Amino acid sequence: MQNTKNKTSRLDDWKALYVAALFDMEPGKIGENIAQAEAAILRRERELRTLRGDHIEEQQHLDDAMYTLGALRKTVEMNRNMRVTRREWEQTGT
Repeated sequence: MQNTKNKTSRLDDWKALYVAALFDMEPGKIGENIAQAEAAILRRERELRTLRGDHIEEQQHLDDAMYTLGALRKTVEMNRNMRVTRREWEQTGT
């Protein structure tokens, strides 16, 4: 029974970190949350390659999650750059 619980918790680990990256709005933690979720997804992908059977559906979920995290990362970076540019514009008037 313990072994099944460990497998389930590993399976859900990436999901919990993914949700945290998407919905934790604490600005200082977004980058860290994204990195943790991406690392957990990569671990799960490596784990799936060692397991027998068809894992196409979960692999698709993992791919979708990585794509979404990449888009979130780019959005966060773009917003950060826009804030810096706006601040510079406000300070210099140009």
